Amino acid sequence: MIPKMSRMALAVSLMAVLSVSFLSSPAQAGKRTSQLRLVGKTGQSVFIPERHYRVSESTVIIDQRGQEIDLAALPIPCQAEVTYMLRRDADPLALRIRVEDTFLNSRTNWHPEE
Repeated sequence: MIPKMSRMALAVSLMAVLSVSFLSSPAQAGKRTSQLRLVGKTGQSVFIPERHYRVSESTVIIDQRGQEIDLAALPIPCQAEVTYMLRRDADPLALRIRVEDTFLNSRTNWHPEE
């Protein structure tokens, strides 16, 4: 028979282990939000000077008016809040892009050679 105090300690320890494993689930472990200046885009990504962020069909892009837009309508360059998922051996996946500011030279028809 386990003494009453030991059962309580065991229960507390088990709850701690379960809560740590829940909080550090793989789905949440690599998720980040950053303020970024987006300087380019392709049909499948946006980028800053140091890194590309993959854009998928499920990526939500919000303009300055709060309206959802598609990648083609995203003005470049722009300042944006980007929520993304880190991925092993791949570019991060952009989950949400919220445009915060645009610049005088921002255009939706941006091309890499410009």
